[in-house]
Amino acid sequence: MKTTKKQFKEFCDEFKRQQVRLNLQDFSVVFLHKLLKDAYAHIDWDVEGAWATVIFTTEYVGDRGDASVLACDPVCHAKHEAMHLRLAKLSCMGRSRFVSQQEMEVEEEKICRVMESVL
Repeated sequence: MKTTKKQFKEFCDEFKRQQVRLNLQDFSVVFLHKLLKDAYAHIDWDVEGAWATVIFTTEYVGDRGDASVLACDPVCHAKHEAMHLRLAKLSCMGRSRFVSQQEMEVEEEKICRVMESVL
């Protein structure tokens, strides 16, 4: 299933809304509309560099059997990728061998405070 420029714009606009809503304005974000294999959308990020590249596929070519208009909802996928960015610091810390319990708790509290205002 091919995606349109209109869907890409919807995706970008929704991601930007969620970026503000989830308090992620400190990240510089670049959007790409290019072919992904087995995914509708994807995000690459660097917490220390405070950047993210968010990709929305030009055509879904996966084999999951869900290549429908509903499965390719740009708004839903934008929210999903924004949540990945919200969790990026926690994920990065979890991969570190030298992270303290206090650091993990502080980041967890940041996420909970943001989610309080969203939910």
